[in-house]
Amino acid sequence: MLPEARVTRCRVLALFAAGVLWATAVALRNVAAALPLTATDPSTERRLKRFLTNPAVSVETLWQPLLPVFLRAVGKQELAIVFDRTPYRDRATILCLRLVVRHRLLPLVWRVMPQQEPWPAPLQPILREMLTTLSAALPAGAKVTLLADRGLVGPTLLDCAQAVGWHVVLWLRAGAGEETRIRLGDGPEQRLAELPTGPGQRFAGPAAIIKGAGWRAGFLTIH
Repeated sequence: MLPEARVTRCRVLALFAAGVLWATAVALRNVAAALPLTATDPSTERRLKRFLTNPAVSVETLWQPLLPVFLRAVGKQELAIVFDRTPYRDRATILCLRLVVRHRLLPLVWRVMPQQEPWPAPLQPILREMLTTLSAALPAGAKVTLLADRGLVGPTLLDCAQAVGWHVVLWLRAGAGEETRIRLGDGPEQRLAELPTGPGQRFAGPAAIIKGAGWRAGFLTIH
């Protein structure tokens, strides 16, 4: 599965993955203690640390070749992918595409952005590259629905999902004080809060959503 990687790196990667599972933790000390090796725990911990700090060990060389294999092993043709961003203290923001599997979210593609400094590029090219990378790794014929929280809703998300042929489900605020506006088909523009959004009410239909600059078409479902 990793023909371009050195055998020694593949071995450490396999050990690391097994150790994380057995330790149910990612701290190096815990992972090393969980591995049934003849070497001492401090020696194993140093081995894992050298693996992590090796500049030749990267997502591109080790994870991306495994991604298509993993997605085939999931054995699903209809996939739900969640796009979210997670702050890490005051140092970084992690943009991540995660696969929904048995009520868990498994990270597939991620990018680490600075939190206190300008990003190296706008969100659109970053997200487009992330979706393109994941789309190329999908099994043939897979159907994907991209889920996003209200804080990430906007034309960029809709445009990028449309470019790779994915469906989109968005969580939107629809309270009386919210100003999110939509247009249903060729109908008039109206506030989302004016649609039936009470308990037990449902609306589903084609919509164009105003968010930021301009209209973007989509399919709106409110339960």
